[in-house]
Amino acid sequence: MLDESNEILAGHGRYLAAKELKLETVPCIILEHLSNQQKKAYRIADNKLTELGKWDENLLGLEFEDLSKLDLSFDLNITGFETTEIDLLIDKQSK
Repeated sequence: MLDESNEILAGHGRYLAAKELKLETVPCIILEHLSNQQKKAYRIADNKLTELGKWDENLLGLEFEDLSKLDLSFDLNITGFETTEIDLLIDKQSK
């Protein structure tokens, strides 16, 4: 999420991942209607949602399993998960 000045309101991690992957373009949503106070509150709420969120480990394992079968131009560790974590999530899918 960007504001009308292209300042990142939410998605700093996605931006860094896109840079790491050397992506030339990244889809964004631009929020032009927020006041400065609303932008600050939005940033806080976005970070709080991350803190409160939980993974659906079955779905996450399926995603990693699908990705692991592809010829990727990047390492799955770019997701922030360690290889052992990824392997355990994938392993749960086969049980």
